[in-house]
Amino acid sequence: LRWIEYVKSKATDAELKKFLAAHNDLFSGTSVRASHILLRTEPEATDAEKAKVKQQLLAVKKLIDDGKMTFAQAANKYSQDPANEGGGGGDLDYFNLNSGFIPEFTDVAFKLKTGAISDPVETPYGFHLIQVTDRKEGKPVDFEQNKPYITSAYAAELQKDLLTEARKTAKIDVK
Repeated sequence: LRWIEYVKSKATDAELKKFLAAHNDLFSGTSVRASHILLRTEPEATDAEKAKVKQQLLAVKKLIDDGKMTFAQAANKYSQDPANEGGGGGDLDYFNLNSGFIPEFTDVAFKLKTGAISDPVETPYGFHLIQVTDRKEGKPVDFEQNKPYITSAYAAELQKDLLTEARKTAKIDVK
């Protein structure tokens, strides 16, 4: 009950409209079509090993930027994504922010302009180069009609932020 009251006190219409504006792609159903090149790293990889993989990916990006090969050719040659084994050029098809892709990946993909290639992006799977090949804008969002959904997403973000802050000073003892 305290949490519900806390959210109500924070979730003013002005705050919710600001949240909606910052997360419009999530609520409007915007989707992007992207391709990626993945170079895997082990979860326990050292910083030096990660830096080496990142440099390899930067070298691949330079080949693409210099016009020596297309993104699809580079994906077919270098990507370590098992889904690309058939030579799909790294294509991931269309996805939206509710498709289950990890936030480290989608945060970058949705900020890229069509045709642009990202710098290396680190995820738990390794490092990715991401190229957005198309973007389908969603429908405009009616604030009043979607207010419960917006409030729910706002509350989840608020909870995540509060927990992140609390963890900085918390003493966690796992036995």
